[in-house]
Amino acid sequence: MQITVIIFLTLITLFEVIIYKSAIKRLKSCVGCYKLIKSNNIKFKKDEKISIINLINKIVRTSSNSFLVSIAISIFILSLNINTTINLYLGLLFIFSILKYVKIREYAKYVYNCYTNQL
Repeated sequence: MQITVIIFLTLITLFEVIIYKSAIKRLKSCVGCYKLIKSNNIKFKKDEKISIINLINKIVRTSSNSFLVSIAISIFILSLNINTTINLYLGLLFIFSILKYVKIREYAKYVYNCYTNQL
């Protein structure tokens, strides 16, 4: 059972890394688009601005949902009370999930402020 839980936690960690990388990549592309628009004095239509802001909100919501799933899985595996090593690994996964969520949320706030203040 321990090997199954370790494999499961490893897959969850890989899933968290994939979500983090894709979210940061999409937010960086929004920043690049903003810099291009600002340097060329391009005017945005209101619906284009709203669609970009909705994209930013979707990225944060996805990260939040991933964090909530990580909490639920952590509680479930802790209730099994399998091994101290697995509990340690679970704690590391939880800390990584918190850091991932905070970093994505802060970067999304930066991108959101760029678009709402300047366009």
